[in-house]
Amino acid sequence: MFVYSFPYAYHAGFNTGFNCAEAVNFAPVDWLPYGAVATEQYVAAKRYQSVAHDQLLATLCEACENRPAHCATVAAVMKERVDRERERWSAAVPSRVGNQVRMAGTDDAPDLFERDCHRCQADLNWAGVRCECKSKRLYCLRCVKECNCNPHRSTVFYRHTIEELDAKCARLETLAKEAGGVADRAAAQVRR
Repeated sequence: MFVYSFPYAYHAGFNTGFNCAEAVNFAPVDWLPYGAVATEQYVAAKRYQSVAHDQLLATLCEACENRPAHCATVAAVMKERVDRERERWSAAVPSRVGNQVRMAGTDDAPDLFERDCHRCQADLNWAGVRCECKSKRLYCLRCVKECNCNPHRSTVFYRHTIEELDAKCARLETLAKEAGGVADRAAAQVRR
């Protein structure tokens, strides 16, 4: 059985007795803009997100190399997300964070895969901040202001630099243009 939930639709499930059920969520690429909006709404409401949108975008960037038909949508959503990341980075990091370390999966440079912001539950896949005063707590770039310590005590752990994210966006735009050209040529051949 398939149950389709359209964007902004409420859905719920319940069991009236013993049950064995499994759910698999999937979405077409056209869902990505809705997912980006939902991510921001969940963060504003401080709710756990079942979809790590940043991680999904990174995966789709790689997949677009083999499926260029989806590049235009992925490129548009990725560009918007990178622009927001740039704004948050420039607002938070210079004034609130003294150290920058690339994620590496070690104690000194933890990988924040599947980690969430202590305050707003935002996905920390791209970047997260830890302060010495609260070593167990991680914050997103939105919530780094929670800590009033001296900036040199805080470290931002990042997966990609803004320049690397910009390069991903540029590559997606190139792939989208190439895919558009191929589709236009194919349509012209069909018309002949």
